[in-house]
Amino acid sequence: MGQLHILFLPMMAHGHMIPTLDMAKLFTSKGLKTTIISTPAFADPIEKAQNSGFNIGLKIIKFPPKQSDLPDHIVSLDQATSNDLLPKFFKALSLLQEPVDKLIQEINPNCLISDMFLPWTINSAAKFGIPRLVFHGISYLSLCSIEQMRRYKPFNNVSSDSEQFVLPDLPHELKFVRTQVAKYLLEENNVTDFMERVRDSDLRSYGVVVNSFYEMEHDYADYYKNVLGRKAWNIGPLLLCNNRGDKEVIRCGKRVASEGVDREAVAKAVEVVMVGELASEMRNRVKCYKEMARKAVEEGGSSFNDLSALIEDLSAYSPSRNNVVQDI
Repeated sequence: MGQLHILFLPMMAHGHMIPTLDMAKLFTSKGLKTTIISTPAFADPIEKAQNSGFNIGLKIIKFPPKQSDLPDHIVSLDQATSNDLLPKFFKALSLLQEPVDKLIQEINPNCLISDMFLPWTINSAAKFGIPRLVFHGISYLSLCSIEQMRRYKPFNNVSSDSEQFVLPDLPHELKFVRTQVAKYLLEENNVTDFMERVRDSDLRSYGVVVNSFYEMEHDYADYYKNVLGRKAWNIGPLLLCNNRGDKEVIRCGKRVASEGVDREAVAKAVEVVMVGELASEMRNRVKCYKEMARKAVEEGGSSFNDLSALIEDLSAYSPSRNNVVQDI
């Protein structure tokens, strides 16, 4: 097999585009060919990376597509703030399948890495006989917690929103209240069906690339792979994420960010982090994690090895392309 070609399709949002660009840089640094599908609104950082010497390809598609009900000025998830715009935004995303399929046929990549919020890409990858990897911008802890929320629904066993419940069958005892649970899990709404399609596409995908490194949350990385049975590779932290906060929750035994949303609770949380008794301990942990992160991405480190293992896996992948559509 010649040079591997990885095609990236990020979510149309700043918080998703930047980690995707970082991933493309990682694969490029390993000698792989990379291409990002983007919209005009998000092309600038990719072009800047190209001008800085990163050999990353760029393909532009129009968003919103002409046939969508989304107003032309809504080009990012961050702008879809109202209840009526959000479903229109995701509908518009689904209409990108046809132009994306045409690009896949044109580019003929070896693998598609797409954002979790683009579940239809599992069908696009299958159509062309290539593996689809799904990118989650959250930690292993979050992935495991969401799955167990969905599986056990422990929030149904409490009598009020303020009563705590324990999320079962995890490496640590994690307590929540109902107000911390995503609304689509508590009751069916216009997001519930979409999130089920996201989960289904995850299960059908070749695997997951996770924005974390093993030393940060090894208990949950092992749990996700060995107990939940998901195929995953840790390629962080060359990417930005909130794993440090998740880990501090476990290590310090206090869910500072989740104490509440009133002014007093926020003030207490800030005090704990900045000047409280845990402040020095937390700063020391951050320094420790920073050093672990540096070692993880160096040659022989956990993330370095996982990325190498993923590339080896993709190199050995021998898809059958008998069902490739010749004319789209």
